[in-house]
Amino acid sequence: MNLRNATNTIGKTTLAILFMFGASMVLSDIHAPFTTNAYLQKEVVSVTAEVAGIVDNVYIKNGHFVKKGEPIFSIDKQELVENKDIALANMIIIKQHLDNLEVEIAIAKTQIKKQKEEVDNNKKHYERYKTLYRNRTISQEKYDDSRMAYLDSQRELEAKELELTSKEIKLGVGDKNGTLMLAEALLEKSDRKIAKSVTYAPVDGWVTNLQLDIGESIDTKAPQVAMTIGTNTDLVANFNEKALPLLSNAPVLVVFDALPGKVFSGQIESRDSAVQIAQSSSNNIGYEALVQRDNRWIRQSQQVRTTIRIDNVPDTLVSGSKSTVMIQPEDSPFWSAFTSCVMHFISIFRYIY
Repeated sequence: MNLRNATNTIGKTTLAILFMFGASMVLSDIHAPFTTNAYLQKEVVSVTAEVAGIVDNVYIKNGHFVKKGEPIFSIDKQELVENKDIALANMIIIKQHLDNLEVEIAIAKTQIKKQKEEVDNNKKHYERYKTLYRNRTISQEKYDDSRMAYLDSQRELEAKELELTSKEIKLGVGDKNGTLMLAEALLEKSDRKIAKSVTYAPVDGWVTNLQLDIGESIDTKAPQVAMTIGTNTDLVANFNEKALPLLSNAPVLVVFDALPGKVFSGQIESRDSAVQIAQSSSNNIGYEALVQRDNRWIRQSQQVRTTIRIDNVPDTLVSGSKSTVMIQPEDSPFWSAFTSCVMHFISIFRYIY
């Protein structure tokens, strides 16, 4: 009888403990919300080549830590160097043309000077013959010849001055020649493209999602590498919407699946004020959010996204590492202790599962 009584007592006690634990877990959904839908989110920087071409070198591997300014990969420079040579040759041709234009301008100025002297002489002859013609000492023919010679020399002077103006316009004012400036800009652009053929790390971080092979053709539209930054690491946790009253700056305990036996402390920094922000297309911005209808009588509760700050996050964790999060109420010693017990139990359970 004593053994039977002891067995009954143990059984009743066990059932009572299980009942109390089950009731506590149900009530904790209101007083100390719990979620396994949480993951680590590190800041990710996409790296894209600035020049399209064929990959000729990859200097890093997935998982490597690189410093800002270290080379990641490079593009074959042969075509870029050829384009630079063409731009350089084009600029040299333009400079030679401008030098020749300066010589032509100097010659044109000399010719204009001589032409002005000829115009002055013809004008003097014309004025003298005009006087003689009035005095009837020369014939009409000689007078007409002197007049035509003067007018022809004047027209020739005007033509040469127009030609000089045209050459000076082509040469440009000072050092501002449009054709030469364009050639120099194209040469500088080709130099910049050669410099950009090597892609460098924009920040300190770990290389991830590297999908490059030597000989592969890439463009500047899609990123080739992603880098995760050790700083600015947050934990994203999705709580049941019944936890809404407790989600403002609440302290939490966190257990990472990758780190069994360890419990981390954190604090909720923010929660999303919209249930769904992603629309079917960018053209729907500003329209009412898409509402998903559920015809079931017992439907799944909505999830509210929160961002949690955790100090001293181990570097061994990667972006996307799964975790379990439970709010630890500060105003209730019972629920605070309950949260601590549950999370330490889960941290030990992670050794098994």
